Amino acid sequence: MNNNNNSVTLTDSARPAVSVINVSKSYGNFKALNPCSFDVEFGKVTGILGPNGAGKTTLLKIILGLIKPSSGTALIGGSPHREMRNASQRIGAVLEMTGFYPGCSAYSHLRIIGDAIGATKSDVLSALVEVGLDSVKSRQVSKLSLGMRQRLQIAASLLLDPNILIFDEPTNGLDPEGIIWFRSIAKTLALNGKAVLIASHILSEMEVMLENVLIFAKGDLKLNSSISKLESSNEIEIQSDQISQLLPHLKQVGAIVTSTDKADTVLLKSIQANQVGELAQRAGVALKGLRERSHRLEDVYLSLVTQKG
Repeated sequence: MNNNNNSVTLTDSARPAVSVINVSKSYGNFKALNPCSFDVEFGKVTGILGPNGAGKTTLLKIILGLIKPSSGTALIGGSPHREMRNASQRIGAVLEMTGFYPGCSAYSHLRIIGDAIGATKSDVLSALVEVGLDSVKSRQVSKLSLGMRQRLQIAASLLLDPNILIFDEPTNGLDPEGIIWFRSIAKTLALNGKAVLIASHILSEMEVMLENVLIFAKGDLKLNSSISKLESSNEIEIQSDQISQLLPHLKQVGAIVTSTDKADTVLLKSIQANQVGELAQRAGVALKGLRERSHRLEDVYLSLVTQKG
């Protein structure tokens, strides 16, 4: 693909790929998006997760300059989208599966888009290979399957090898093989230093590829965290009438102990469940209960999007 002026420079990577600063959006009395702030980093896959109607697409359109926020600002590489030079060379996006030229072949469809943004014939052919459509490049778009059309959209976003990729529900219409393919391409793009921002309401398809996650519900940003931070926050709950006798042994091996409102119960971090059992046995302490409290993304997501109010 065309790599001119598109590698991630030190200037690019020294600042966030995308910065959202106190952005909100209202339509009359309806608040589609409440004020939120976050950064999207180069070299990582960031997910915007939330149920339908959570404000995800609204947010992406604000970032891309397609709609104006009611307050705040969204910056791409330090500038609003409207002030960027050669935006198509720096950003690739797939928002909705629209704008096809149904009578054209897959190749011709991409050539039309490519001519508008300065992509070459070689760029088009490379994009078709990258998304696995080179074997059907002569087929009319109207005769492509839903999944193939989704791949064609993704190919269009890759034409000029941009540093920032933004995808809204990119796995819609993809079969299981296609979903695995998209996960692979998203990770590869991030490994190559690009910023990949993906919005989806289907957690199971996103969890294995994300490094950072933003969870939205009813227009509110409920969580902004790295996946590694979530995983490191897992806890173990133990119950015993002899808790005080066990605590010194737990702290000696580096466990972080947090008391609860129950005198016989504490929460532990930085220790494995089997270690707790072994320590209790050696100390002669009988445990009434030992339960791992996982902060897996699925658990956190469900707890946040089902909150009332």
